Amino acid sequence: KPISNATQTALNAKASATLGTVVLTTSGTSALFPIPAGAKRIDVSFSEVSFSGITVPLIQIGTGGVPDTTGYLGSGADLIGNVAVNRTDGFPLGTNFAAATVVQGVVSLVLVDPATNTWAISGSVGASNTAQIYWTAGRKILSGVLDIVRITSSAGASFDLGKINVLVTS
Repeated sequence: KPISNATQTALNAKASATLGTVVLTTSGTSALFPIPAGAKRIDVSFSEVSFSGITVPLIQIGTGGVPDTTGYLGSGADLIGNVAVNRTDGFPLGTNFAAATVVQGVVSLVLVDPATNTWAISGSVGASNTAQIYWTAGRKILSGVLDIVRITSSAGASFDLGKINVLVTS
């Protein structure tokens, strides 16, 4: 049954969105974002992000200020090669990015069940220097309340361009 306009307005009034602090991705191997308590949705935005070497970018979430590196279920895929990868050490943002692949887009993490700290992810980024789209989708159960998001490289490649930010909705 569809909800009424009045109900939707009341729900919107209760939701609060907070923009994080942008992280320049011109060096280093990871971007960390502290997440405030009460988050129900986290949109991770990528603007002209690139790595110095071949890598599968990973999105990791965690508790206690420490990103989890195990227990992820899901896949990443790319359009051109029709290739998909499964990883358990993070949500793969597509498949192998070539060095100097430049991407932009948004990936969303959504709290599925607060009783079990279950989060789902879905989203895509597109390359601006080649005709390519990368997708991710999956889920992760945390041991506690999510309080950190990390974007990193599976192969230790460094960032060399762009910026990343988060928009947290509670």
